[in-house]
Amino acid sequence: MQSTEFWSIVGKCREDAELLVDFNTNLVLELDALPVEEIASFRLAWLAASDGLYSWDVWDASALMLNGTDDDSFMDFRSWAISLGRPDYDSIRADADNLAEYGRIVADAESAEAEELSGIPERLYLARAGVSPPDPPDQSVLTKPFGKRTDLHDTEAVMARFPRIHAWRSRAVR
Repeated sequence: MQSTEFWSIVGKCREDAELLVDFNTNLVLELDALPVEEIASFRLAWLAASDGLYSWDVWDASALMLNGTDDDSFMDFRSWAISLGRPDYDSIRADADNLAEYGRIVADAESAEAEELSGIPERLYLARAGVSPPDPPDQSVLTKPFGKRTDLHDTEAVMARFPRIHAWRSRAVR
């Protein structure tokens, strides 16, 4: 599946979705209408998009916004970011400090709906094909984040790397 087709499906699911649960419902409906091979292709595109956010920069920013993230919650966070659509995904990927713009809704990244997101294509494929979907070719899914970590206990380092998130956190504490 081409990137444009993948993002078109995500965008269509986002259009009428006020809440993440609505996005999930729309995604199930959209994927269920596809041939099983396209569901597998969509899943591979989802994994690739998730890998695009698998950096220490984005992980550290999400940890600041959510008061900590572990492996599982960071996977859920990346799924949530994908569900926002291509412009928002690209904004976060380009500069993790852009997450400050999502302060009102970032808590959705910790919801059960966010946790469910990445599994939707796999479950639909399994239900239709009777077997697990194929893995990415040559196991191309990243196993560790790329880039450099920010010491989140160093206020000066956080202020230097994530000034807008730091400002958002300062306002949110009040």
